[in-house]
Amino acid sequence: MRSLLLVLALSAALPAQQIVANRNDDGTLVTNVTMGGPNLLFGMRLVAEANYTISAVQVHTGLVGGPATMAIWSHDPINDRPLQNVSGDGSYTQSTVITWQGAALPQPVNLLQGEVFWVVWGTPNGARTPLSTNTVGDVPYRGSFDGGQTWNGANNGAQPWPARPYKIRLFADYRTNPIVPYGLAKAGTNGVPVQVVYGWPAMSNELGFVLEQAAPASPAVLALGTPTQQIQLPGLADVFVNPIVVLPFVTTGTAGRGVGTALLELPIPPVGAAGFTIALQWFVADSGAVNGIAHTDAVQTVIN
Repeated sequence: MRSLLLVLALSAALPAQQIVANRNDDGTLVTNVTMGGPNLLFGMRLVAEANYTISAVQVHTGLVGGPATMAIWSHDPINDRPLQNVSGDGSYTQSTVITWQGAALPQPVNLLQGEVFWVVWGTPNGARTPLSTNTVGDVPYRGSFDGGQTWNGANNGAQPWPARPYKIRLFADYRTNPIVPYGLAKAGTNGVPVQVVYGWPAMSNELGFVLEQAAPASPAVLALGTPTQQIQLPGLADVFVNPIVVLPFVTTGTAGRGVGTALLELPIPPVGAAGFTIALQWFVADSGAVNGIAHTDAVQTVIN
């Protein structure tokens, strides 16, 4: 990992966009609270600390996968609740792996310092609640089960719900490079293992590289490096990464039951990383795969 970060730091510096604001982004997470539902829109009230544009939102969640959305809503000051969706719904497919997940917004939203707004998350039923263990940084919240026509917990004569330390990341307006899959995968016990990437490849951001649909409780490795042409290891694997580092993992779960997952959260340095091309591919020991190895395809992107 250190050698990869050193290469990133030595890359040519170019302008990049970063996380513009966050709440309770402290590395902690309450692990025994989940979200209700179904069809829950979960609104979290924030105040802009400066003039900025929001183009994407993440919360720290997982546990339950499925379709999910992120949006910015304006503020109803009379009833202290979300008023109108001003960004449109940014859609993403949530992973069961607990990490920072979210979506780019169809319409970026310009905010003025001091302006009240709401992050509204359309969450799968039973997902991990994105709560810090902090005792400060509380965020007021509301819930809607009818698409935002009515909101529970609003201060409309009833006692409002208490604020809680929700974990949120807000991203500025930016030009982001795509994360591009390439190469071939090899099936194992649970079919073809899948690699999913969360986040946006810009300096000071964090990318989450998730392995899904793998054999449970199995040794795995993640090759990080640069893209390369297919390297065949006959009967074993097709490699599409020229590795700088190879990181060992053990997939989650119980041997012989269900599916396994793994996660790498990779912070991108705040300077010097722009223009660097990174590629990644997962490999899993799997008795259900031909000759005992399954693997994902590869992904590549260029850091902004």
